[in-house]
Amino acid sequence: MKILVAEDDPVALGFLELSLGKWGYETEIVYDGAAALEMLRKPDAPKLAILDWMMPKMDGIDVCKEMRKSAEGEHGYTYIILLTIRSSLYDMVNGIAAGADDYIIKPFIPQDLKVRIDAGRRIVELQEKLIESKRALISSSANDLGTRTWNRSKIISLIEAELNRSKRKGRTQSLAIIKIDNYFDMLAEIGPKNLDEFLCNAMNRIQKTVRSYDSIGRYSDDEFLILFPETVSSEMPTIVDRVFNTINEISFPHPEGKFPLSVTIGVVTCKGDIAEEKLISEANAALIQAPNNGSNRAYFSVIQ
Repeated sequence: MKILVAEDDPVALGFLELSLGKWGYETEIVYDGAAALEMLRKPDAPKLAILDWMMPKMDGIDVCKEMRKSAEGEHGYTYIILLTIRSSLYDMVNGIAAGADDYIIKPFIPQDLKVRIDAGRRIVELQEKLIESKRALISSSANDLGTRTWNRSKIISLIEAELNRSKRKGRTQSLAIIKIDNYFDMLAEIGPKNLDEFLCNAMNRIQKTVRSYDSIGRYSDDEFLILFPETVSSEMPTIVDRVFNTINEISFPHPEGKFPLSVTIGVVTCKGDIAEEKLISEANAALIQAPNNGSNRAYFSVIQ
């Protein structure tokens, strides 16, 4: 773990740098409070800091106050240890009230500093685990649990955001709706768990067929939406052919025989001056217009 050390006394700084290196910590060194604050505000800043109370440009206690004013949730919590010759209870209370997590009086015993730093490291590591858990929870709340694609609300929000963006820039996007024609037959034959696993694999393969920034989301049990940003109508037949080629290779192995994946696709292309509900409705209308028989059943429409 990297630790920021802000200290203007070269003797104390040398001792801290030597001790921290001996204990397995990397160090970032600054010599005044303003530089410490600038460093701590960077996204990749150390999450543990040792600040001298009295420094040029800005005291350590003022650095604490400024850090606690800012929202630290995005990049994690910064654990701050104040280092000072001030030994009164009044000073200690002021230091902790300013936002310091710990307070060490000079001269200090090296082992005392070490155990306090180790305690700070454990708190920072716990905070990082909590942040990762929060991100995972947010991610799972936006995903369809069965197929691990975006869920209905998330894919609709992505469509809305893309429509707003393309409206500002005057660009075109396309939306495809994929209907699983044999969804309910497969559900009866192989059950919901096996079907979700099968569709998860199928959508993963389709995602690899399209561009990395094209978004796939589950719209209903048997329907999926694919958002194609900055895609004009002339490009869509080739893209949909690739999707069909991938789909035609997919089947579910079963003791009674393989179940192929049968789909119909409706495609609509437009510029951004349209509501997401209208765009999805137009894609559904294209889906209804797709032929009932034959392979690669798709219909393409354009909103001028």
